Amino acid sequence: MDYSIENVNNLKKRCEKAMKIIPKYGDFTKNYFSIEKEKLSDIIKQWQNDYPDLYYELEQWKEGSGFTYETISLLRKNKTKKVECVFLKVYESEGTTDILNCVDIYRNYPKPGKILKVRNILFKRKSEKIFNQLVKSNSKIIAALILSGNNNGLKILWK
Repeated sequence: MDYSIENVNNLKKRCEKAMKIIPKYGDFTKNYFSIEKEKLSDIIKQWQNDYPDLYYELEQWKEGSGFTYETISLLRKNKTKKVECVFLKVYESEGTTDILNCVDIYRNYPKPGKILKVRNILFKRKSEKIFNQLVKSNSKIIAALILSGNNNGLKILWK
């Protein structure tokens, strides 16, 4: 699944530095599947249960008039001490009028522990600072980059 990012103000280079602090481990899932249009509400309900932080945004999909939706989010979970990234997309299948294609890509990884934080302060301080700045200003882009890790998830197209 392609995801386009515009390289404005040297964004690509800053993102490359910021991504140095992201670990290579964590849970990763990727699901591509097709459904009948009348089942869209059921899939949205399932995603609302799986990703409660996106409940209200997904609720708007149910009320929408079209059949093409996309969201990407970076969620910092204090309770579980994890960072979660989610990409959800629904779009009409080419060549048929009653089938929708669905994409669900998810990755999480633990927030750094105290020892790792000290190591990051000593060795990756600048990367962590850039990462935190980009999360505040471009959280969707950072989520996309995290979901592109290991070349399994999103394919980033820099423009």
